Amino acid sequence: MTIEKGQVWGQPAPDLTPEATLDGDAAVAELVDAAVRAGRRPVVSMTGGDLLATLGLDGPRPPADRHAYPVDLVRVRLDPDGPPDGSGEIERPDADGLRPFVAHLTGRVPDRVGPLIGHGPPIVVAAMNAAWLGPYRLGPRAHPNDGVVDIIEGRVPFTQRREAANRARSGSHLPHPALAVARRRHWFGRFDRAVTIHLDGVEVRRVRSLALTVVPDAWIALV
Repeated sequence: MTIEKGQVWGQPAPDLTPEATLDGDAAVAELVDAAVRAGRRPVVSMTGGDLLATLGLDGPRPPADRHAYPVDLVRVRLDPDGPPDGSGEIERPDADGLRPFVAHLTGRVPDRVGPLIGHGPPIVVAAMNAAWLGPYRLGPRAHPNDGVVDIIEGRVPFTQRREAANRARSGSHLPHPALAVARRRHWFGRFDRAVTIHLDGVEVRRVRSLALTVVPDAWIALV
């Protein structure tokens, strides 16, 4: 079951043996997705990544202090037609052609000025299952086991971008009048121009639409 407000998340698991020990969210997502497709709920030890940072850790605990945390998986279909009701629900969540992530999805647009001042292409959409995106607490309310992702859409005006980036380090960039925030288990988005999609920090490709769905309680993070 996904976590509810006020409920304790995670429990001591000094004797639990992981299926694998991996460094980085993208590697975890690929393993977890393959295991779930095979009907398993894998236990994975994490040594780095934004999901680990969301747990307040920068590395695994000693074996005697390890905790087990149930975590959601998110699957994405790139450039789908989308359901008529716009809900984003994927009819066959285990179908081929879906891409997984465990921490975050970002969509970025080309930008000539941003890279020159050290910000890179601006993010116009983010789906956060973890709170952190590198040094930025982009999803301050996001929780990896609540059955939803935090969807942040919009583009901060250029004149406010540096301030917004600074505020995002603490999560105080939200609320912002230029950004819409929603919490969804299923979501469909269509864009007026192509955006470059990154899943767990890995660039995938440019798309004009995407649909995502959360697979609750898909795996166990052992840290």
